[in-house]
Amino acid sequence: MPTQTTELRPMNRIRTVFACSTLLLAAGCATTTVETKRVVADSNTYLAENFTPSQLAPAVRTAVEKGAPLPSRFKTMRVNYVIEREEEGRKSEIAGSLDLNNLGNGYVQIRSEFSNNSIPYRVNLELSFAGLVPLKTQTVYLGRSHGEFPFEVKELKRFDREVANPVKGRTYLFENASGTSVQLVNFVQQSMSCTAGETHPASTLHTSFSGQAVALECSLRDANNVVYFRHKFAYLLDYGITLSQESSNSKSKHIHKVVSVSVAQ
Repeated sequence: MPTQTTELRPMNRIRTVFACSTLLLAAGCATTTVETKRVVADSNTYLAENFTPSQLAPAVRTAVEKGAPLPSRFKTMRVNYVIEREEEGRKSEIAGSLDLNNLGNGYVQIRSEFSNNSIPYRVNLELSFAGLVPLKTQTVYLGRSHGEFPFEVKELKRFDREVANPVKGRTYLFENASGTSVQLVNFVQQSMSCTAGETHPASTLHTSFSGQAVALECSLRDANNVVYFRHKFAYLLDYGITLSQESSNSKSKHIHKVVSVSVAQ
């Protein structure tokens, strides 16, 4: 379950993309995907046309929307941040930007861009639930001719929608089977558990944010029930959205710091 601001890439997703590029027809995968130049020219249109709730599997959409409708607390949001990276003792820093478009009822379209030395090198596109649970994602490396295969949830076995109103000490569970958008077999089985912690002023992330934020600590597990990825979020109650604060796997750790924010409500 990679997320919107995550530079780290969970290994199960890497394995699936690799399988699609090497086994192709045997795994039920197509051979080409979107051209990078299309995303560069107009990623907003591509995102709007290809990352919508209507394109989810019907059973997945039913599970996500089960329960009372969630209020839409903002229209669009732009977040600029820096990511401090530490990988096997080596430290570096990259810049990131996050553009969120609120579709309502918890659905958010997200475009995130990463750059180094003020030069963009990667764009992530995503349809998510509250910025926490990715439902469909795609990575585009700007130096390559085509983007990677879109990666989406095929089946939802557990989806705790109540995370949109987090309660201190409560753990929320998500379990799914995922694969590329055209993949027919060999789905990735994974789960995520998120525990709500303390509430603190959202302004501690950035002075532009109003209201309170709830700490969420999440662990991702593979099909063997082994933790392979950890993520710390802040859930902003006034906006109904999560923002990443820290992510790590066995080799790397990333700390996200917000530097500027603009919100349209």
